[in-house]
Order: sequence, then structure tokens, then C-alpha cells
Amino acid sequence: MKGESKSDAWRRRRDEEDAAVVLAMLAGLSAPPAPVSAPSTFWGSPAFALGPVGSQGRDAWWASGLPR
Repeated sequence: MKGESKSDAWRRRRDEEDAAVVLAMLAGLSAPPAPVSAPSTFWGSPAFALGPVGSQGRDAWWASGLPR
């Protein structure tokens, strides 16, 4: 910069480096992030069942498309 001496530029650079060191130390002291568990799957969950099996039995879905 124009009206600045070398010592002022060095001092500002030194201040920026000191601030970076302080931030790095604070980041190192902070607690690590909590582990993320795997997303749960709802496959086969009774809460998401469509309902009880009708009177036709387990294969009612297949028989419903066939002529009677």
C-alpha cells in the first residue's frame, strides 16, 4: 500500500497469522461432531403394513385379477 511502511505491513500480516493460530487452536479444542447413525429402514415394519390379510387368504392380490 502506498503510504505504508514495511513494518506496518509486517505487523498487519503478523496479526492475521496470530488470529489464524488462535482460530486453529479453538477449533482443535472443540468437541468432535457426533457420529451419524445409518438411516433406518421401514422395510417390513408392522407400522407401515397396509392392513390385515382379507378372507381370501395370502394370495388374494393374485386371485383378484383372475376371472372367477
